[in-house]
Amino acid sequence: MRVRFPLTAPVLNTTSNCSNKVLQFMVLKANAHITSQLRVKMGVQVYYVRRLRFIDDEPVQLEDTWMPVALFPDLSLRDRVNSSFPILN
Repeated sequence: MRVRFPLTAPVLNTTSNCSNKVLQFMVLKANAHITSQLRVKMGVQVYYVRRLRFIDDEPVQLEDTWMPVALFPDLSLRDRVNSSFPILN
């Protein structure tokens, strides 16, 4: 599993504006690849989120995220428009 640093960290001390657009937000059943990455059982429900991240209205990152529903049962689309890191704490 890849560890990422928050996109906003490099631009916090600048005048840049960070924003996100959620392109997809759905619940899927974990396939073999996702089960190995998340260490969950096959078929467990996971959130799949595809998010496009912008700096100063320019697209800079396309992000795919999978998270077990059991760990984040109240996750909402609004949560995913904002940063992931407060949710994970």
